Amino acid sequence: MSTKSRVLRTVMLLLKIAVTASAIWLVFRHYDIAQLANRVAKADRLWLGLGLGTAFFQLYILAWRWQLLHRLLTASELPMRLAFAGTSRSVLYGQLLPAIVGTDAIRVAAVSRQTGLMPAVRSVVGDRIVGLWTLLLLVVVSLTISAFLIGHGAVVSILVIVSLCGAAVASALLLDPGMLARIPLFGEFLAQIAGDSRRIFRFQSGWAVGGIALASHVLSALIFAAIARGVGGAISLPMCLLVIPQVQLIATVPLSLGGWGLREAAVVSAYSLIGADPAAGAIASVLFGLSNPAVGALGELCSFLIGRPLANPAPSQPAQ
Repeated sequence: MSTKSRVLRTVMLLLKIAVTASAIWLVFRHYDIAQLANRVAKADRLWLGLGLGTAFFQLYILAWRWQLLHRLLTASELPMRLAFAGTSRSVLYGQLLPAIVGTDAIRVAAVSRQTGLMPAVRSVVGDRIVGLWTLLLLVVVSLTISAFLIGHGAVVSILVIVSLCGAAVASALLLDPGMLARIPLFGEFLAQIAGDSRRIFRFQSGWAVGGIALASHVLSALIFAAIARGVGGAISLPMCLLVIPQVQLIATVPLSLGGWGLREAAVVSAYSLIGADPAAGAIASVLFGLSNPAVGALGELCSFLIGRPLANPAPSQPAQ
């Protein structure tokens, strides 16, 4: 890597750290941190445990989705044990890296030695595309309903812009791969992604993967609902199903580390729009974010206890 590239990456990382810190400061500057900590200390452990258990189940669902998509795109098998370990590692260490990009790089690194680099990249990118497509679908539906329930606020307008941009990028991946291949530098890679995207939605198994992706997004709303109930800032489950996909979409914008700051700002804004307690929303958002490294660490522990896939044994030597 050249010196110029290293400097650019360092600058981008520092900017993301600055955005994360600034967003968190803007969210929490109006609240008494000691009072917020006291509310966390008095939280209902049963509801928090239910949220954590649902998050661990979601971890398995995400690994299963990745495994099915790897089989569809590469015609090779990604062992569930390896997919689960890679997913656990990504949600654990991805909190320290830019949203989406960091977690995907960790997943590729976790399985590339066993599957090969290009199959790993193809399955991870394809999995990300399916996740974003289904999230955009949920956001479009939730925005339509939210417009009638809470009006057309600034947050709704921002989400409309983000959704349209995301839909434009995702739709571009369904274009003719041959046309994308003519783009300088990244053309061949974009053409490969476009071909994989078209293949995903061409087969029945691809639609099944999309259904699993929708289920994983619904689980995120259930996790947040349980955590919010635990800290006394519950909003109705239907409202969670409307709000959390929008929050998740904002958190995927790669401007902060692991979506931190952006997610909290989105939750506080949503709570304010629906007339709920923003402080309770801020607490629930932080605990919701912490559930990822918590279940990631638990998943890593389970993977360690079960053991990693063994390497292929060396062929036995014939007897002399």
